[in-house]
Amino acid sequence: MAQGGAAAALAMSLIVRGEVEMDGACAVIDDKLCSGCKMCNDLCPYSAISFDDTLKVSSVNAALCKACGTCVAGCPSGAIRALHFSDEQVYARIEGILV
Repeated sequence: MAQGGAAAALAMSLIVRGEVEMDGACAVIDDKLCSGCKMCNDLCPYSAISFDDTLKVSSVNAALCKACGTCVAGCPSGAIRALHFSDEQVYARIEGILV
C-alpha cells in the first residue's frame, strides 16, 4: 500500500508540473525509405511505433520511445535510425570500455 501511495505521489508531481523533461534519444523513421512492412510496429516493446494507413509509413511517438534500438536493428529497409546512437558513437563507447 505504501508503494502504491508513493507511485501515485510521483505521478501527481508530474501532472502538477505541467510538463515533463525527456531524454533526447529516440528512434526516427525516414518516410522516404520506409517500405510500410510494419515489422517495426511488431518489434517495439513500448508500442511507440504506429502505422499511418493513408501514407503507408510508420512513425515513432518520441514520448513513448525508450531508444532500445530493436526497431533500428529489425528494419529491413534501413529506414529507422536512433538519434544520439550513431554507429560511430556506439563503436567509441565499446572502444572506451575495452581500453
